[in-house]
Amino acid sequence: MNTTKTINYDTKAQEEIYRFIQDLEFVQCLSNPLYLEFLAQNNYFNDQRFINYLEYLQYFKNIEYMKYITYSRSIVFLDLIQYDFFRELLYDEKFINYLLNIILEDSFPQIKNQNENNITNKMENMTINK
Repeated sequence: MNTTKTINYDTKAQEEIYRFIQDLEFVQCLSNPLYLEFLAQNNYFNDQRFINYLEYLQYFKNIEYMKYITYSRSIVFLDLIQYDFFRELLYDEKFINYLLNIILEDSFPQIKNQNENNITNKMENMTINK
């Protein structure tokens, strides 16, 4: 039984717009390290067709397409997953957590500052209490 949905386009332009939207959504997903980990764990990086698709998506680095990108780190990750060594790192849970921490600190710098202040305060209290 074939469950593939066929979409009929009125024009070639509509088909190209639909393809662009799909590509854009996928590239945006690359900004999430947990999604990158999912791709690694499910062996997408072992499929040459998928690697070719990642290479094809490099067109988003052109200014005319980059303006549609919401998460700039998706372009950074799109670049990095072109390399075997980076794709291998995506199998490592510690590396994924490292990426998540960097993103968290970048997105919420007050958390990092708050943690640093807490540590400094604790250290000061330890020296005062001695």
